[in-house]
Amino acid sequence: MKAAADSLALSSPALTRRIQALERYVGHPLFERRHQSVHLNPDGERLMAEIGPSIDALALAMERATGNVEMM
Repeated sequence: MKAAADSLALSSPALTRRIQALERYVGHPLFERRHQSVHLNPDGERLMAEIGPSIDALALAMERATGNVEMM
């Protein structure tokens, strides 16, 4: 969770609040929470599979618009 928060320039508690808000919005949990880990549950996996390509396309468009495209 800390690594994800760091990559998003958020604190861990801020990321947790955003995840909780998303889960409230969709009406059910999207993650399995364990003592030292958090993983997508089947509902979260399904949502990610459906919206992931759009998020990737949006990120790429924003990188191109700002001139921050990383070459592979």
